[in-house]
Amino acid sequence: MKCAFYEKEVTPPLGGDIPGYYVHRLTEDVVDRLFARAVVFAPDTGDAAQTVAVLTLDAVNCHRALGDAIKARVTEFTGIPYENIAVIANHSHYGIPHGGYGSDRDDEYMALLPRLAEDAVILAYKRLQPCKL
Repeated sequence: MKCAFYEKEVTPPLGGDIPGYYVHRLTEDVVDRLFARAVVFAPDTGDAAQTVAVLTLDAVNCHRALGDAIKARVTEFTGIPYENIAVIANHSHYGIPHGGYGSDRDDEYMALLPRLAEDAVILAYKRLQPCKL
């Protein structure tokens, strides 16, 4: 068995709306950075078809379109089957400004977020090392 972890910072710029409380709250500082964190598990043979990946985002939720976009690019770069990739949110109320729940969507940031998140999985895949579970 092989596995690897990778985290990529995805903290949005200051001034964005913070989701999760049904009221507008703008970021004025960074206390805790936001991350996309990935773990990839693969057989010793390196067969991408039997490899699985899990990506967590510091976000209130993860819309299907965002997850689908991330999974498609990860599959393109690694060969990991689309259905073997899970994209989940850890439900942080100080997370990614995706819009909804009383907050405004930061379209510029949301255009960049999938690429940053995808990179976390791709870079974990490139760092696979033998492990024991």
